[in-house]
Amino acid sequence: MTRLYRTPLTAAAVALTLSFGAAPALAQEATPPQTTPPTTTAPAANFDEATLQSYVDASVKLQDIGQEWEGRMAEAGTPEEMTDLQAQAEAEMVSAVEAEGLSAEQYNEITRAAQEDPDLYQQLTQMITEADQQGG
Repeated sequence: MTRLYRTPLTAAAVALTLSFGAAPALAQEATPPQTTPPTTTAPAANFDEATLQSYVDASVKLQDIGQEWEGRMAEAGTPEEMTDLQAQAEAEMVSAVEAEGLSAEQYNEITRAAQEDPDLYQQLTQMITEADQQGG
């Protein structure tokens, strides 16, 4: 899995969000993940602290969901089973994001903004690292 961020928690959460190609709710307009931090000087994204915290909280939940479903998907016997499991995992991910007060589109918008804005990227990376150190 290509890593978008340097911290394992962030990489797992975002990569999971973007990796389910069969589930358009979270991956509708997702761009391919970058392998290095963004280097462009795009204008700073305009997300308030509460929205970013919701993103971080959702990312932590997505990592947990991804770990849970990874084992189930590894045991899928057929492509059809895999597709069914991916759809179930995707639905659970969308619910987790929405439980944090964000739509899947808002979550993806923040992810894309972080890919384009080094300052936002750094801020989210730091927030997720802190959340990881605090135990989620």
